[in-house]
Amino acid sequence: MPPVSSWLLSLVTTMTLVTAADAYKNRTMHKWVINSANLAWQSAVEAEAALESGRFRRENIMISRFQMMDSGDAVTTFLVMPNLAMGVPFTLGKVELAHGVNNLFPQIAPFPHWDAYNEDWTKSLIVNVVDVYVDVKGVLWALDVGDVETKTFVKHVSPPKILAMDPQTSQIKRVASMASVMHASSFYQYIVALYTDSDDLMVFVSDPGTNHVVVYVYDCDRFFEIILSPDIYMPGKRDILYMAPLMLRRGTRLLLTYHDGWNMYKVQADIMDKTSDTAMLSVIGEKPCNMVLLGTDRGSVLFFRMENTNDVWSWDGNTPLDSDNFNLVHLGTTCRVPVVVCSSRGLMWVMETNFVDYFEGTNDRMGANAKLQLLQKPTPPLRVQPRGKRDSCRRS
Repeated sequence: MPPVSSWLLSLVTTMTLVTAADAYKNRTMHKWVINSANLAWQSAVEAEAALESGRFRRENIMISRFQMMDSGDAVTTFLVMPNLAMGVPFTLGKVELAHGVNNLFPQIAPFPHWDAYNEDWTKSLIVNVVDVYVDVKGVLWALDVGDVETKTFVKHVSPPKILAMDPQTSQIKRVASMASVMHASSFYQYIVALYTDSDDLMVFVSDPGTNHVVVYVYDCDRFFEIILSPDIYMPGKRDILYMAPLMLRRGTRLLLTYHDGWNMYKVQADIMDKTSDTAMLSVIGEKPCNMVLLGTDRGSVLFFRMENTNDVWSWDGNTPLDSDNFNLVHLGTTCRVPVVVCSSRGLMWVMETNFVDYFEGTNDRMGANAKLQLLQKPTPPLRVQPRGKRDSCRRS
C-alpha cells in the first residue's frame, strides 16, 4: 500500500520543475462537489432521449449514502441514489475521484454496468439500492429493496435482495433473494458485512418494520432472523434502526440503536449457531442525546451527528457512552447535512448533502448535490455537554 501522503497529495516525484497543476493540487483542500444529475451516459443521443421520455429527470436524483475504496492514485467512490421519484436511471453509481482533475461535478457512471438497469423496472436486475457497504476484503455489498417509491405511490417490482460485487471487475459475485425472510411490514434500511473470528462471512440487514435484524450466512447461502427484544422497539412507530460495526477490545461487536430509542446496544458478530430467536443484546448505555449514526473508522470509533445539527462527533466504543467521551471532529459550516462518514487509507471522509432541499422541493433543476471532503477538526477542540435528559446536546 503506498503511503498516505502520496495518495492524498497526488504528487509524482520527477527531476523536472513543479508544474502549475502540481501547485494547484498542493494549495487546495481535498474536496469534491458532486452533482447527482451529472451522469456518464453512453452517448449524447441516449441522454437526450432519456430526458424527453422522462426516464431521466435531473431534479429527482439524490445521493443518500456512499462508500470508498482505494484505486491507485484515485479513489473509487460508490454512490447510492435511491428510487424516490420517477426519472432515476440507475440507483448505484461509481466515480473515480482524482484531486486536481475532477473536483467539481465528476461524472457518475452506473455500477456495475448499464446492463444491470432497464427502463422497465420489472426487467431490471437492480431496482432500488438504499445502502452499500465495502467489507474488509474489498467486496461491495448492496441492499436492493425491490420497490420503487415515490411521493405518491410505492410499486413493488421484485423481492428484496443482497448483491455481492467485485469493484475491480464490476462482476456480480452473488445475488441472494430475501423473499424467505420478507414480511408484509418489512422495510430495510442498512447493510453491514462482517467476518467472524473463524473467518465466516455474515451480512446483516436492519428491518425496523418487524423489529428484526436479517442475517445472511454467505458460506451456507441461507438467511435467518434475529428477533430484537420488544423493550427496545416502539410498536406502530416508523423509526430508523441504525447498525454500526466496531472492533472493540473484546472482539467485533455490531452496535444497534433506534433513532428515537433510549439505549445503545451491542451484539456479538459471531452468531453462527443462532436461529430465528431473540438476540442476546447487551446494553452499552443510555444515549445522552439523539444521535444520528454516520459510520465508523473500521476500528473502535463511531461517528455521529446530533439531531438538527450539522456537526460531526466521535465516540470510542472502548469508553463509556457518556458525553464526556464525545469529541467534535468536524464543524458544519454550510446548509448541507452530513449523511455518511467513511474511511479510506486511514483517512476519514464525510459526505454532506442538501437532502433537505430535495425533500422540500427547493433544489434547482440541476438536482441535488453532495460535498465530499476530509474531516476537519476545529481548533481549539470542543466537547459536548447535554442540556437535559433526552434533549439535544450543545457544544462548549
